[in-house]
Amino acid sequence: MAVFPGRRTRRQIIDQALKKAGNTKILVEARVELARILEQLYHQYEWPFLYAETSLTLTASTALPADFLKVESPDTGLRGTAIDGAVEDFSILIVQPTEWRRRAVPRAETATRPDIAMIDYGAAVIKPWPVPESTVTALLVYKALPAEVDPAVTATYDADIPRFPFHGFLTDAVEVWALEYEHDPRATVAAVRLREHLSRILGTAIPPDANRASSIELDPGIFSTPAYVHEG
Repeated sequence: MAVFPGRRTRRQIIDQALKKAGNTKILVEARVELARILEQLYHQYEWPFLYAETSLTLTASTALPADFLKVESPDTGLRGTAIDGAVEDFSILIVQPTEWRRRAVPRAETATRPDIAMIDYGAAVIKPWPVPESTVTALLVYKALPAEVDPAVTATYDADIPRFPFHGFLTDAVEVWALEYEHDPRATVAAVRLREHLSRILGTAIPPDANRASSIELDPGIFSTPAYVHEG
């Protein structure tokens, strides 16, 4: 199923949510909260529309894309596509740092093509081994993290359209937060509806048999029932 981009700006999402909650005076706080909700959604779930591809020329230490969050899969996320311009097709296994160090350090070994690679998140580079002695081109499939938009830069923030096609859900999530902010008893029912809404979205957007799909347990930090609201 195709996933279409959203059309509402952040300000439109927030305004609708605050009107539904009945408090339009917490706009500044709502900007920060929407940014937090999006960050949680991006990190916690394997949305297909966040995955991207890029071509890299592998060296001993190759820079990762600026929006890199994680490789799609250790087995299929990195594939060699050419050696010295000649078309090739071979897999390069992404291994953990301990495995990479065990095999690659301190042996300064080179080869026509690398067998393994390590993601160095601290340096934002990928390190293949053996180090290619030829010009090796590889295709990296990775989860991209959308650029952060600073809530303090209000004009830019308000006009931005989030990279998340389910804007009705974002409106509902901000509404739940606003109700909890006001200790409004409606928050309990609204939080339950929000969890159900997210479950339906995940069932549609992330096929159960998708290789990159992960657990769809909901983040209690955002989608829990407010502890301070009691049903009579």
